[in-house]
Amino acid sequence: MRWGKGASSIGVLLTLLAVLRLPAQEAAGDVKSLLDQGLHDYEEGNMDGAVQAFEKALAMNPSSDAILTFVEKAGHARIVKMVRSKDPQVSGIGRTLLGLSTRARNAKIGDPAQIRAAVDEVLRATGQEQILLKLKHTGTFGRNLVPALIPALADTSIERRAVAITWIKDIGLDAVPVLQAARKHPDPLIRRNVAGLLGLRTLRHAVALGTLKAMVETDPVGEVKDAATKSLGAILSDMNGKAKDLSAKEYFLASAYDLYYLKPYQNPFAGSYYTPTVYRLSGEQVVGERIADFQLSERMAQRALEEALELDPAFLEAQVLTVCNDAAQVAEYDQNVAYYAKNEGQADTKDLLEKQRPYIDGVLRNRILAAPAEVLYEGLMQALDNSRPDVAIKLIETIRTTGRKGKVPDALVKALEDPQSRLVRTHAAIALAHWNPISGFDAGDLVVSNLSEAVVTSGVRTVQRMMTPGQQANRVDQMLRELHMETYTPHDSIERGFNAVISSPPDLVIVDETVKSASERKDRAPINYFVNEIRKNYRTANVPVVVMVPSSRLEEAKRMYESDERKVHVVPDSIDRQAFEKGVVEKLFKESGDSKSMATRLASEAAKALHHLAVVPTRLPAKKSIPSLMLVLKDRPDEVRLPAIMALGELGAREATDELAMVFANAENPKPIRVEAMVAAGKALEGEGGASQAVLEVIDAGMKESDLDLRRAAWFAFSNAGADGKKRLEALLAQAPAGAAPADSASGSREARDDASGSREARDDASGSREARDDLPAQTPDAPAEPTEAAEPAQEPAPAEAPPEEPRAEPSDAPPEEPAVEESTEEPAEEK
Repeated sequence: MRWGKGASSIGVLLTLLAVLRLPAQEAAGDVKSLLDQGLHDYEEGNMDGAVQAFEKALAMNPSSDAILTFVEKAGHARIVKMVRSKDPQVSGIGRTLLGLSTRARNAKIGDPAQIRAAVDEVLRATGQEQILLKLKHTGTFGRNLVPALIPALADTSIERRAVAITWIKDIGLDAVPVLQAARKHPDPLIRRNVAGLLGLRTLRHAVALGTLKAMVETDPVGEVKDAATKSLGAILSDMNGKAKDLSAKEYFLASAYDLYYLKPYQNPFAGSYYTPTVYRLSGEQVVGERIADFQLSERMAQRALEEALELDPAFLEAQVLTVCNDAAQVAEYDQNVAYYAKNEGQADTKDLLEKQRPYIDGVLRNRILAAPAEVLYEGLMQALDNSRPDVAIKLIETIRTTGRKGKVPDALVKALEDPQSRLVRTHAAIALAHWNPISGFDAGDLVVSNLSEAVVTSGVRTVQRMMTPGQQANRVDQMLRELHMETYTPHDSIERGFNAVISSPPDLVIVDETVKSASERKDRAPINYFVNEIRKNYRTANVPVVVMVPSSRLEEAKRMYESDERKVHVVPDSIDRQAFEKGVVEKLFKESGDSKSMATRLASEAAKALHHLAVVPTRLPAKKSIPSLMLVLKDRPDEVRLPAIMALGELGAREATDELAMVFANAENPKPIRVEAMVAAGKALEGEGGASQAVLEVIDAGMKESDLDLRRAAWFAFSNAGADGKKRLEALLAQAPAGAAPADSASGSREARDDASGSREARDDASGSREARDDLPAQTPDAPAEPTEAAEPAQEPAPAEAPPEEPRAEPSDAPPEEPAVEESTEEPAEEK
């Protein structure tokens, strides 16, 4: 009875345990069956069924091992085929499966615990079992086993050492970088076995010559030297006399230069199977550091160069190549950070690059800055000889940043004439403009011509619009033109807009939510479908999309469409130019790394360099840039126009005064542009000749502007305009603007005089300008020029309008019919 009760209790317990295990087992089974069902439906052409099955499986949060098992069973080619599907949902699922399986495989083959367990398992086994386990684990982990096998090279058991040696030999050439890192291992037995391994047939490579020669030159143990000498001879004999007998530092330099820096595509250790890793010795362990794919060759070059410099810190060739290699790493890092920031996915690479930021910013960039001038100049020459414009530009920027002076190096002059890269020539010209050599330099024409060419090559951005033609489309068109962006006829359907975008990719796409799809796709939102489709084309994968919606639907639309990663932004259809510029254009393109942004930034820097030459004593022919500077006064980004306008003023470009006046007269131009245009015109007019009638009219209108800064600029320009006496008197005695107090206006005029002579760098010795400014009253654009109307009320305020406690009364407070006003218009005439 008791047995029966006990058996019953045990049965209930087993049943309970089975039930507790059931959800996990069923979940695993469901995930597997759903994934298999999804793949089956996909191959049968049932896309809706495939999407439904895959989405259910992924919603159950399957383990990485389950995804990896499914992908390995299905085959990599099938998943890639899904990625290439025209259906955006199937394509997205394929990318998700591929990404999850890749991360799972990389995590598995790089897991130190699993690697250590695999090595121990093989070392414990014997006979046929050991051979089978070695094959199995080599196929799974490959090169990643070598760091764990290094300690076994000094095992007290000869059999275990032999297993480790033969296992590394079987792994082959991929084991070489790990063995090189173990060159300085504190255990001489490990060093001797490393030297012997590097001479074995499956591991011989020229890259090991530096490591073996360094062991011959520096290792204190004779047995290690003997083993290294033997392996060194074996590698040299295989090269049939093609390799010279060099020192260790020269071998390291040759490997860094020929194999890694100059020809990274020939790097034998850049296989796609392994996660890119560089190795170093830490204590008694060889440890690996994971890096990005594009960093492998430069980091391996860095390791070889550091080995060379440890052998000889004064090795100039290694110093030069080190600064070039550091510049290459920084340039590639910046380029890839900008690329991955604009592309969705690649979360692992983005996280890796972000973790590297402290090293890149705090070490590599500072190493370049710390390079001596001689090394910088030799590095620039090396980069030009190697056709590495990215490296050359980074070194030129460093030369400019560090403010080098003295004799201009030959490398910088060579960069000025570089036939392969306009960017190199422009950066060299900018650096030389700020260097401003006074003597011993005869390439001034080349500097100015390169700067002039760069100024006019700033990019004009293009926009495609999907909007119903009408008032809203016209308003957006006008707003874009004011922002100096080129726009086309709007497309009234998603399909027409898609064809236009694909055939001629623009810089920006604007979609009005009210635009419908011609095919009336009811299963998807047309805008999301449009974004998915253009993201599949490599030419339009990164084109930003701005969706305009009614203000009442803004929050809902943001939830439907907006995604920083997909570069989709939602704005209200009532957005004005300023908000669009600040919230969209600057956000998308201010720090963009595309060609047009780079051209615009370079054009701005070139204009600033020409402005610098215009304000300092120089022997460079800066005036030859005037025609090019005049070309950018219209239809160019403001960051280019502003320094170009200032340069024209400092260069005294009298031929540009008409166009500068037109820039000022255009009220659609931003205020800083208008102010600097008038100041530049005033500076250019200084001297004999004066302004044309058209320019005088613009100046006269500007002197009556209600904005004080615009008025100040116009008054300053008037001082050099060469107006006749009558016109000058009329301007100087003009009325104040409507609503402005005479006393305050007089004060403002004094401030204007101070700014015009100080911050605007007006000439105090200009003929008659100081006297004219000292007597300058305020003025209005509408009232006739009656000089005493603005002055008399301040001296004799009307009792009815100005109480005794307020002696300064507004001119407008006195009615026109009052005698006081009439008398005030006659007295000054008698005084005059």
